[in-house]
Amino acid sequence: QGHTALHKAAWGGHIALIRYLRDEHGLLDDLQDFAGNYAADLADMANTERHSEVAAYLRQHCSGARAKSCAILGVPVDASPSEIRMAYLCKAKQYHPDRYKNDKNGTEKDFDECRKAYQHLTLENGAGFQCNPAHSLNLMLQLSGVAEETSSSKEKGTQPSDDEDCFKARLIAVLLEYGDKG
Repeated sequence: QGHTALHKAAWGGHIALIRYLRDEHGLLDDLQDFAGNYAADLADMANTERHSEVAAYLRQHCSGARAKSCAILGVPVDASPSEIRMAYLCKAKQYHPDRYKNDKNGTEKDFDECRKAYQHLTLENGAGFQCNPAHSLNLMLQLSGVAEETSSSKEKGTQPSDDEDCFKARLIAVLLEYGDKG
């Protein structure tokens, strides 16, 4: 199924193991399994409070996006906000387009890349974007046609149960994911 140790720890809800895998082995949640799920997706699927905390931790602290932004600025992944700011100011000064008025090709791109990395780390707290859209409940409802059925049944006065809607949506998602193999 293509699960890494991080996927298995997330499914089990073991945040201490996830911290260990990140800190000691450098594992990041940047690989999808064969179904397209990140470890954070698997934690979300369990739908418990503990697993929600695990998913949030994975997106906040084990994101490949955070590591990439830190690498652009030349700081370690666990850098403090002041270290991130100092590195950004140094890079911004180095690549600022006003400094190289004649040669804007490489420097504008580098400056923009540094700016985006800094914004990602400061405004978004470096949170990752690990998400398999095939498991979004709203998307599943739209793909299965349940969303239209629900709105039309409200007009008619009949209302299918939420459990029935979720079951239909998840069944469609499984069929889309596995096709005739499932």
